[in-house]
Amino acid sequence: MINKLHRDTQGKHGISQKIKCHGLRAILCLLCVSLCDFALFADSRTPPPDDIPFTQDDDSGGIIVMRFGGYHYVDNILRGIAEYPKIVLSPGVTVRNKTFSAAGVTHGIDSIARAGMWTADEPGEYAWLGDVTAESHGWLYLRAAHPEAVLTLGEPDGTNAIKSVGEHVFHRRMDTVFLGPGKFVVNSRMDIKPWPETGAMTTFGDGATVGIWSKSNKVETAALRDAVLRVHTGDAFEPPPILHIGCLDKDSRATLDLNGHRLTLAGLREDNVGEGGTRRIISATPATLVFSNTITCIIAQTNTFVTGPLSVEKNGSGALVLGRRLDISGGVRINAGTLVIEARSGFGNSATNITVAAGAVVEVGDNAAFPADTALALETGAEFNIPRGVNLTVATLSIDGKPQFSGVYGSAESNARGKHKIFTGSGTLTARRSELLGFTIAN
Repeated sequence: MINKLHRDTQGKHGISQKIKCHGLRAILCLLCVSLCDFALFADSRTPPPDDIPFTQDDDSGGIIVMRFGGYHYVDNILRGIAEYPKIVLSPGVTVRNKTFSAAGVTHGIDSIARAGMWTADEPGEYAWLGDVTAESHGWLYLRAAHPEAVLTLGEPDGTNAIKSVGEHVFHRRMDTVFLGPGKFVVNSRMDIKPWPETGAMTTFGDGATVGIWSKSNKVETAALRDAVLRVHTGDAFEPPPILHIGCLDKDSRATLDLNGHRLTLAGLREDNVGEGGTRRIISATPATLVFSNTITCIIAQTNTFVTGPLSVEKNGSGALVLGRRLDISGGVRINAGTLVIEARSGFGNSATNITVAAGAVVEVGDNAAFPADTALALETGAEFNIPRGVNLTVATLSIDGKPQFSGVYGSAESNARGKHKIFTGSGTLTARRSELLGFTIAN
C-alpha cells in the first residue's frame, strides 16, 4: 500500500511538474515571440514614430529612417489601412544631402505597409535633393499634394537615386507611387529592384504630372493611371519597362508624352478605364515610340489615342496588334516580330513611310488601310500577308531596295499581275505611282 501510495504520489507530482514545465515553456515561447516580433520591427537606427515636418531648409546630411506602416489587425485579421508615416515638406523648403529611408518590415504583408514623402497642401516649390530608399517590401508614396505644388527629387546632375535596397523578404515587392494633383521634377535615377515572383510596380496617379529628366531608370513595370508622364530625355528607361496605361477602378485620363524624345517599351497593356476615361500617347514635336516586346502588345480600345508627329519602331520577337488607327505623322519601321493590322485600323493619313525589314512580318485584316501617300518599302526577307478579298492601296512600293512600277502586286496564289515571293495570302496590293518611267508590272 505504501509503495502504491508512493507511486501515486510520484505520478501526481510528475504530472504537476510536467504542467509547470509546459507552463514555463509557454511563457518562454510567448516571450520569444514578443521579442522576435520586436526584433522584426526594431532597427539599429531608431525610426521616428509619426510624421516628420520640414519647415525650413536643411543641409545637415544624415539619414531619416521611417518605418513602413499604415495597416492594422483585429483578431489576427487585417481590418483596414490606417494613415501611414511620412515626411511633410513646407513651401519653399529645400533639403540637401539627406537620405530618406523607408525601412523594411519583415512582416509578410503584401503591398499593405506604406511610408511617404508629401508636400504641404499649398502651392509652391519643394525640393528633396538627396536619396530616397526603401528596404524590403511595401509601398513608397511620393505626393505633390496641391495642384500648384512642384516637388523636385534629386540634384539636376543626376547624382541622386530613388531605389530599393536591402534583402528581399517573403517574395513580396516594393512599389513606388507618384501621386498628384501636383507636379514632379524627377532628376533622381530610379532603380527599383525586380523581385523574383511578384515584380515591382512604379505607379503614376491621382492627377500628377511627372517629368522624368533622368536617364536609364530601372523600372520593371510602370502603371500610368490618372496622370501625365512626360519624358525630358531619350533613353529614360533602361531596360525598357512594360507600361500599363489606364486605370482599373475609375475614370482616368492617362497621358504618355514623349515630348520630342525616343522612348522604348517592353510592352504596352491597355488597362480598363471608365466611360469618361482616355489613354493618350502624344508628342508636340517629332518623337519615336519603340516597342521591343517579346510579348503580344495590343492597341485596340476605342478610347486609346496615339497622335502627333510620332514615329513607331517595332523590335523584338513579339506581335504588335493594331485594332485602332494610329493618327501619327512619322514613319513606321518593323524591324522584327509581327505587325498585325486588324479590320478598320492602321495609320492615319499623315503616316507616309512604312518599312518592313528582313525577318519581320506584316499581317493585314479586312478593311485595313494605309494612308493614300504611303511609301511602302519591303526589304529582302520580309513577309507581307494579305488575305483573300483584301486589296490595299499605297502611293509607291519598293521591294528588295528597288522601286517598283505602278500596278497590282501579290503572291503567286493571287490574281495580281505583279507576283513576288515577299507576299503571302491571296489578296492584292496596288501601287498608284512609280518613281520609274513607263508603265510595266514587275515580276
